[in-house]
Amino acid sequence: MRERESTNNHVMVEARKVDLSIITPVYNAKEFLEDVCKSIVSQTFTGSMEWSIFDDASSDKSIEVVHRWLPQLEKRGICVVMGGHSGKEPKGVGYAKNRAIDQSSGRFLCFMDADDVMHARRIELQYAASLSNPDAIVGCQFCRIPCTSTPRYTRWANSLTDVQLRTQAFTSFGPTIIQPSWFCSRDVFLRAGPFVEDKKVRF
Repeated sequence: MRERESTNNHVMVEARKVDLSIITPVYNAKEFLEDVCKSIVSQTFTGSMEWSIFDDASSDKSIEVVHRWLPQLEKRGICVVMGGHSGKEPKGVGYAKNRAIDQSSGRFLCFMDADDVMHARRIELQYAASLSNPDAIVGCQFCRIPCTSTPRYTRWANSLTDVQLRTQAFTSFGPTIIQPSWFCSRDVFLRAGPFVEDKKVRF
């Protein structure tokens, strides 16, 4: 595990290159992180991998859950990189994602929110798709828990055709490639630019 304190909105990390970094902003996610850790350890991907977490001033001891899982994560070959700040107020999900990316070192970035659970083959399949399409943002279908949560939105997002992925990108529903399922090369992210750091955008 590597821990870094952020300074002047940047996180300094050791030079270390891995195939991919899982990017997770954390704010008061203690009740979800056990399942998050289980799904990361269960991944079938065989390349080098790290989990980059940035704690945005959580007050519920979220990071203690990750610390309990460190032996299993490290046994699986997953390096955990932790950063954060201890201010009185969170700085927002965009800020936390950008800092998690800053402190990471993967050639590819796999975005995962702190209340998400990944299918065991998610990284394996999205990594292969990204290698074949290095200039693309790769997404995937998803399930809501509970299944009755946002059923209309879920049906829309999971039934999009290739044409709709392009033509409905700016509808009221939001982007057609759902953000928590994003997977892309670091080069793609750097060309697009960082997330908007607006405190009004919630986790």
